[in-house]
Amino acid sequence: MAAEIGVFRGEFTRAIFTTNRPRELHLIDGWWELHGEHFPLWGGDYTEFGQLSTRQAYDEVNEVVRQLGGDTETTVHVGDDCAILATFPDHYFDWVYLDTSHQYEHTLQELRILANKVKRKGVISGDDWQDNPTHKHHGASVAIKEFCLEDDWQLDERDSFRQWRLSRRRPG
Repeated sequence: MAAEIGVFRGEFTRAIFTTNRPRELHLIDGWWELHGEHFPLWGGDYTEFGQLSTRQAYDEVNEVVRQLGGDTETTVHVGDDCAILATFPDHYFDWVYLDTSHQYEHTLQELRILANKVKRKGVISGDDWQDNPTHKHHGASVAIKEFCLEDDWQLDERDSFRQWRLSRRRPG
């Protein structure tokens, strides 16, 4: 069981299907529930300067699932990721990939929920680790470090592509 949280247009979903092929995959994003009809300007050309339709991004994800999903049981969830995650049973996921707001409070809230939703030997990974305190995504790395101090998780890896991975210190 796996989840990608913060799917946007399905770029990483494509990588999941071509490299991992989980038996079950949950794709979770806020799309229009979070952003309205169009994504905001925050992404510059990434969001087509506020012209990218949230429905278009959602449709692109569904096309990736149609083309590459194969026998993976895939469910696309639209809404608040924390509320959606709370609906899953504890110890449900083998791994989760987190790529959402990158804001301190939100990331910490997500990680605290995931601590119960990921299996004892499971992994939480994600995007946009930023050590630079002036970077707009720095809050995520601060939240990750804090989470590891307060819970039974450790930072296993960070790479030059700003990817990171956590596992439990005592997987039991």
